Amino acid sequence: MLIQEEHIKIAATHLAILAEYTDSMSSLNLHDCSVISENFFSQLLNIVYGYELKNINLIEHNATAIDLYDSKSRVSVQVTSTKTLSKVKDCLKKFREKELYKDYDKLFIYILTKKQKSYSIEAINEGDFEFDSKIHILDKNDLLKKILDLSPALQKEVVDTLQAGIKLPTENEPLISNEVMTIINLITLLSNNVSDEPFDEASIIDPNNKISRRFKKKAEMIEDQYFELCTIYEPILNSVEKSNDIDSVKHSKVSAYLKDHSTRLLIENERDAMKAFDILIEEVTSLFKKSGVNYDEMAVKFFLLKSLTQCNVFPLLRSELKCIT
Repeated sequence: MLIQEEHIKIAATHLAILAEYTDSMSSLNLHDCSVISENFFSQLLNIVYGYELKNINLIEHNATAIDLYDSKSRVSVQVTSTKTLSKVKDCLKKFREKELYKDYDKLFIYILTKKQKSYSIEAINEGDFEFDSKIHILDKNDLLKKILDLSPALQKEVVDTLQAGIKLPTENEPLISNEVMTIINLITLLSNNVSDEPFDEASIIDPNNKISRRFKKKAEMIEDQYFELCTIYEPILNSVEKSNDIDSVKHSKVSAYLKDHSTRLLIENERDAMKAFDILIEEVTSLFKKSGVNYDEMAVKFFLLKSLTQCNVFPLLRSELKCIT
């Protein structure tokens, strides 16, 4: 293998992991990664582009519009996890309001996750300042293309910086899948919100009688618990679903994930639903602990029982369906 190829593969892996992690944390409104990344990316961009970028927050706390600056090259950079058009426009607006174009001829916006395919912003050419969304909005793919053109010595510097700054997950610390992050996101929303809408106590909470089928002798106790949880969390869930915080595609992927995983747990525990359910609750709560995200244990239980009544947790197996018919 060519040494350049090895360098690019290492760089691609580290930047992809950083992008995935940032995207996951941003979905939970945890943006600390963006702040921490400012110092890291000043080092990385200096190697790749030959700049002398510094963190502006070291001289101006909570600075707006830009995060990194190079007075000598008259270049500025904002590092953000938000890829939206409104974010880019807001950055440009603040840049102009503070008249930063007097100090910097270029503004780059580095998207930690993945930039949009296009941005409907007209190119700006005002005096020495220029901004073109096709050139000045960057993400990891743009960075990798630039790294590809560097000398092996500079590529090695890039790799050393990435390896020193980004910890790869081990076999015992796998990356959290999108489906699992969606579950974490949804339960976080359930935990942190309050709904003004009342719960309709006349509604059927288990239309398919899944609780009685799965838990049998303990069904009545669990149905009572689930009803109490519904009075608190069902209106919040309805509100979350209406607001499109969790889209239908993610919902379907979560459903498929839960069906597969919960079925495996059920079979491994000899179809003891109570035992398998306790393990499932423990697994989900451990995800929050590992992610450092606060959670409401009752919200976890409600979400999993709700999923059970929707046939997404412990779905009836083919052999069980034959017995019923």
